[in-house]
Amino acid sequence: MPSFYQHIAFAATAIFTILLLAEPRYAAFFLAFFIASVFPDLDSKNSTVRKSASLILPAALSFFTVFNFNSDLTTRILAGLIVLFASHMAIVALPLSHRGKRSLHRKLFLLLFSAVIGIAVWWVFGKTSLLPIIISAMLGYATHIVADKMFSR
Repeated sequence: MPSFYQHIAFAATAIFTILLLAEPRYAAFFLAFFIASVFPDLDSKNSTVRKSASLILPAALSFFTVFNFNSDLTTRILAGLIVLFASHMAIVALPLSHRGKRSLHRKLFLLLFSAVIGIAVWWVFGKTSLLPIIISAMLGYATHIVADKMFSR
């Protein structure tokens, strides 16, 4: 029997797929909101987000590098491998703490990473204006921060 989190992940994947097929800009809003809402836990060495990101993000960045780099196949594959290795090492070696001065749970990071996440999602989708995607990412990031404040022990 699937766990609660597997049900949530499956439901989120299903709604994203439906939105992507029906209206890509809404899928972009959903994706920006979702990524930003889990992003702050990247600063915890034991979080599922960090473990997943250390595998998924490098693979995605490598994939986009290989398919968007204008060069011969060998150079694109080499660039993809370099991006794969460098991004994996960057995530694993992040000098962050889950709380404190180097935490992603600070307001400055809310603005910075909401913009970065928004631009990344906009770059992938490109079918809507940038500002609504960044606002969607900011709302997602803010919900994480608010939920941590409300439900922390």
